[in-house]
Amino acid sequence: MSAKSKRKNDAGAAAEKVTLEVVDSRKTRKLEFESEEDKQAWHKAFRKSRWYTPYFLLGVLFNYLLYRAGLDLSQNILWGMIVGSGIPIATMFIFTEIHYRLFIEKTLKS
Repeated sequence: MSAKSKRKNDAGAAAEKVTLEVVDSRKTRKLEFESEEDKQAWHKAFRKSRWYTPYFLLGVLFNYLLYRAGLDLSQNILWGMIVGSGIPIATMFIFTEIHYRLFIEKTLKS
């Protein structure tokens, strides 16, 4: 038996799996995690994923406003692609993280 598998067996015997029940609209699912940190990371990703689409569309709106303000990058394929896809993706990830830290994290702590 290798040292890596031995540590894995020792850690598995010492720590029990952490479970989380997720209630969906129709059914309840039970998820098992190796540790509490894994459970918290999944929960954070689950909470943030609901806001990806609205914030992505907000980035599309920013692109439209830039176009209406006179920034027309359709003549340059490289910059048009970078700005056209980069702004919505950046707003999606940045705003969901800000939203999570300002609103969701505070409600979980209290």
